Amino acid sequence: MSKSCWITGASSGIGRATAISFAKRGDIVFASARSLEGLTSLKKECEALSLKGKIIPLKLDVTNINEISKSLKYIKDNVKNLDYVLLKNCNTPVYNVKGVLNE
Repeated sequence: MSKSCWITGASSGIGRATAISFAKRGDIVFASARSLEGLTSLKKECEALSLKGKIIPLKLDVTNINEISKSLKYIKDNVKNLDYVLLKNCNTPVYNVKGVLNE
């Protein structure tokens, strides 16, 4: 059974590799980053590999609480449950999303 996850910093490096790994498992991956170009590339790569999962790109700056709220609303509108949230942001202050997730 597929799960859903939200990965920040998914356009490159560890975040990108993690998103691909979850998509290989068949999960729905909400992949977010500041670079929509990098996220589009990630989605195309996963589609070309015919992975079981799905990449849904979300342009997001994690230092902007309004963008975080918009992303959470989009996710909540599109999946019943969010099984994992992976915040991969080195040296960047990230807002506490726990309260927003429980709304």
